[in-house]
Amino acid sequence: MLKRTHNKYAIEFLLFIFFLISIKSFGQNICRDYSETPSTTISSSGSGSVYNTTINVPDSYTLTDVNITVDITHTYNDDLDIFLVSPLGTRVELSTDNGGKLNNYENVIFNDDSTKTLPKGNSALSGDYQPEGSLTTFNGENSNGNWVLEITDDANQDGGTINEVILNLCYSTPITPGSEGYLGPGGVGNTDGSSDLEVWYLPNNMRNADILPTDGQTVSTWLDASGNNKTATNTGTAVYTEGIINGYATLTATALNRQFVTANNVTAKTILVVNNPKTRNSFETVIGLNGDKSIRRASSGDNNWQSPGNGANNDTWSTNTGSSFVNGSATNTGTHNNQIHFISQTRPTTYESKLYLGGTYNGRTFTGDISEVIIFDRDLNLAEKIIIDNYVSAKYDIALVTNDFYNEDDNGDFDHKVAGIGQASDGSNHTDSQGTGIIRINTPKALSDGDFLFWGEDVKDATYDFSSSVSTNYLERLDTKWKVSKRNNLGSVSVSINASDLDLSKKSSCASLQLVVDNTSDFSSITKTTYNLSLSKGVYTATEVSFLDDDYFTLEYFDTIVVDDSQFYNGSGALNVPDITDDCYKLLVKSTANGTLSLTENADVREVEVEYGGKLVVNTGYRLKVANGINNNGDIRLVGTSQLIQTHTTGTNFNTGSGNLYVDQNSDLTSIYRYNYWSSPVKEIGTATFTVKGVMKDGTTPTSATSTPLDLTFTSGYDGSTSPLTLSSYWIYGYLNGLDGTSWSQKHETGTFNPGEGYLLKSPGSAQNYTFKGVPNDGDISFSIDADNTSLLGNPYPSAINVNQLFADSSNLATLYFWEHHNETNKGNNNQGHYKSGYIGGYSYRNSTMGIAANSNINGITGLGNRRYTAPGEYIAIGQGFFAETATGLAATVNFKNQQRAFITEAEDSHFFRTENIKEKNKSSEYAILKFGFEAKNSDDIYIHSQVGISFSKGKTFATETGFDSKKVEIKDSDIYFQFDENGEKLVIAGVQEIKEDLLVPITLKIGTTEDIFIVLDEKENISNNVFIFDIDENIYYNTSNPIVLNLPKGTYSNRFFITFNDQVLSIEDELLNRSFNVYQNSKTKELVVKNINKKIISNISVYTFTGQKIINLTDNEVLKNAEITFKTNKISTSVYIVNIATSEGVISKKILIK
Repeated sequence: MLKRTHNKYAIEFLLFIFFLISIKSFGQNICRDYSETPSTTISSSGSGSVYNTTINVPDSYTLTDVNITVDITHTYNDDLDIFLVSPLGTRVELSTDNGGKLNNYENVIFNDDSTKTLPKGNSALSGDYQPEGSLTTFNGENSNGNWVLEITDDANQDGGTINEVILNLCYSTPITPGSEGYLGPGGVGNTDGSSDLEVWYLPNNMRNADILPTDGQTVSTWLDASGNNKTATNTGTAVYTEGIINGYATLTATALNRQFVTANNVTAKTILVVNNPKTRNSFETVIGLNGDKSIRRASSGDNNWQSPGNGANNDTWSTNTGSSFVNGSATNTGTHNNQIHFISQTRPTTYESKLYLGGTYNGRTFTGDISEVIIFDRDLNLAEKIIIDNYVSAKYDIALVTNDFYNEDDNGDFDHKVAGIGQASDGSNHTDSQGTGIIRINTPKALSDGDFLFWGEDVKDATYDFSSSVSTNYLERLDTKWKVSKRNNLGSVSVSINASDLDLSKKSSCASLQLVVDNTSDFSSITKTTYNLSLSKGVYTATEVSFLDDDYFTLEYFDTIVVDDSQFYNGSGALNVPDITDDCYKLLVKSTANGTLSLTENADVREVEVEYGGKLVVNTGYRLKVANGINNNGDIRLVGTSQLIQTHTTGTNFNTGSGNLYVDQNSDLTSIYRYNYWSSPVKEIGTATFTVKGVMKDGTTPTSATSTPLDLTFTSGYDGSTSPLTLSSYWIYGYLNGLDGTSWSQKHETGTFNPGEGYLLKSPGSAQNYTFKGVPNDGDISFSIDADNTSLLGNPYPSAINVNQLFADSSNLATLYFWEHHNETNKGNNNQGHYKSGYIGGYSYRNSTMGIAANSNINGITGLGNRRYTAPGEYIAIGQGFFAETATGLAATVNFKNQQRAFITEAEDSHFFRTENIKEKNKSSEYAILKFGFEAKNSDDIYIHSQVGISFSKGKTFATETGFDSKKVEIKDSDIYFQFDENGEKLVIAGVQEIKEDLLVPITLKIGTTEDIFIVLDEKENISNNVFIFDIDENIYYNTSNPIVLNLPKGTYSNRFFITFNDQVLSIEDELLNRSFNVYQNSKTKELVVKNINKKIISNISVYTFTGQKIINLTDNEVLKNAEITFKTNKISTSVYIVNIATSEGVISKKILIK
């Protein structure tokens, strides 16, 4: 069924006008919709079938724009080819083979102005897209006739239905010539001198010595707002009178005559003046041009101005063929009754001369008030006259005689900065207005005769700033609002505002400014409509805005998510709680928030403010991520595993306020002699430091919305206790930039630490939860450590941190050491740690590649290889202290940064090292990694599990590399480590080159027991190869898929055992090498022998260590000609070496053991 949605002029009238007016006369683009709902079935069988939908357009006009909407149900969009054909046969491609295998064209709008192109891949199709051809091809054609939407289904199997087609055709309607501006009175004309607005005197443009006069002060000049610089200068006594007409000032004159005049000529055809002439003075003139061309009183009577047929003569402004309107009247009249009113008069031709305010001729003075003067150098069309009349009427509270289309000045006092758009009954229109306000409205989509839209403001001198309160649901709302009068239906419009006209200093750049429209003044109804304003070139714009008569509108944005004692406001999560999409917004915790409403999902916000008395609770299992700072004057409580992350990278501490953050950490040490390394995630209020007493509280009752952690009790004695809970302050120590045991610094409970420093604290004799209370640390925290020194540091933040990023952000940081004290043999529980005998534990290790567990006892059968060990993961827990060690011979800087912070709980890859704890393995590494366990009996006849690890990556070597190689702190009687050079460092973690089948990595065993020892592959990550331990002395390959059992004499084995990835490294001979050369060691003569069996031409023989070091390089041609070539090996250490023989036929290699 054909639909015509817009009712316009008869086409005959349009064509007639077309021939009468110039191209400049074409103004508003008018659009009409024509639709069909064919319900045509597209068959699923038969390819290449064409389905046509005809849309008949009975109207005739010249096209300026064409758009089309299609709604098609069809499986496999790629099958469809869609074209639009005009009545003249012009064919434009809309879409061919788009959307892939997904289904349906769901109300797809083809529009040349769209920024979206059609997707070739699998994609749902909806919304607007650029057609593949150009719809502008139709511009200039006539609309009339049958348009055809042509759809071809070019494949079998899939079918569907053509549901609806809407053809949108646009044309320019001819109008009575009018102003091209929008900033003049009511929105008519421009204020830059470019339009037909010649003069505009506004009340606020009166001046005395270049400033706005005070009440009763003489007005020296009246500035022109038209942009033409037609300033009028006063040499008389006219004064400024404040706000006597609806709050607006007036020029008050007594016998003013030829004393207030412009220096430049004014070209006038239409004059409008708002005035109060008060009592009559014969032929009194209110305004005019030199030569007595003026608006003056009639020759008889005192209540009217001269008008055509009413005492006019050839010397007056109002000629017999002019027009005169008082208060918007439709007929020539000059009656004013000596009251406030506005008079507008028009001559049949323009007149140019100097302009006078008040009297223009001897004896014709003016006594009264003048508020505003508007002069055009042309006639106003009817639409413009109606708009200006309504603007003046509302502003000065003057009742209009006719065409009173704006009535919000009568209902609610929306009197100010009124502007309007519309089309008069004669077809004249004005479609773009802003006027003296900040709101510009234009492009009505369905403009017809008699359609008007006016809008006015309720605040005369608004500052256009934003504020929020509970009454606005904490939306930032403008300090003024507008109300509209709508006459008939001109369709949707565009609304725009210059950003510079608004105070957006509090608005975040990512917050969306919105236009809100409602039928209630507080914008609280369910019919409230919100339009997002897009910013382009400094202008905010909303399109397709619809108003109803008497609607209110204003601007708002939400910058803040708020929680009080009753609810959350503005968050994107459930029940308006903030979630991870709210990083643009501030979180404000009101003073009434008591913690009963908590964060129940992960939340990202821009900043946080907690008012005095307010309480923000983050539920366990969630994190609060803050992009900038926190101003906390209440409480922030991190319950359970919840954490706080701040992400700004300025390096500066952005946290302020007198409130506290609460976060828990616990120790499960049950012996008064055991200790942990701690650090604090907070500092004390008002300081840059912390003391243990100041920030560490009794957390027996874990943190909650209502918990109140008590201060800890300390004793100066050696031992703490549990009843009452008491900690020994004697053992609170720090350690900064030290080389040995003398660097420990006893702090007690009141000694100060800087954020990021660690401290030692002994157990009270039972597992205990502690609550940290203070200001959360934020920003960069750095420590310098001299070469080969160490410092006791710790995670300074109320969240986990990424240790790999810590290594990346620091310089020359080699290893982190975490203390882990397991137990002793046959000691009472409360005495564990008090005796040296039977001691088990030590440091676990972490560098940028992996973590290695501390020594631990074997509770059960040795060598099973199925145990899980607590090694430092990729993340460091809240409150965790550790030792930081420099790379050998280099000073280090340890840099803690916000970018290291992450929400990782201790159930994941973040551990607080307390006591023995069996856990799952750490999450996967980015490196190829092996970890080996070494199990041997100690002097107490207990099997101890020690661990080493090695990473393999391209570009690494067997040389020491910071962050990849870590020294072993203590070598036990029976132990395992890496040592790649005879005098090199003993490594617990090593990093070497990428894995190759011929790679050999030596691993050192120290044996101090006569019992069996076990080598167990604890972990293998990112390695698909089989892994073997090669015993070079016995020429045995041990597959590490099973534990390896060895019984060796006491001693250190540094060149006997190798990690390899091929169990035939030394037994597979290259075919050519076997045939041509024999390479071996003569153990009696201590010589390496190379026999050239087939007399090949040799250019070079070189010998390399497995680490790539060249130790022999023979290039002497005379020697190389010998059938047998020998090298002395008596000074070469026992190991595996590679012999490269370069021949004329290529290079061949041989691996050989030299002893």
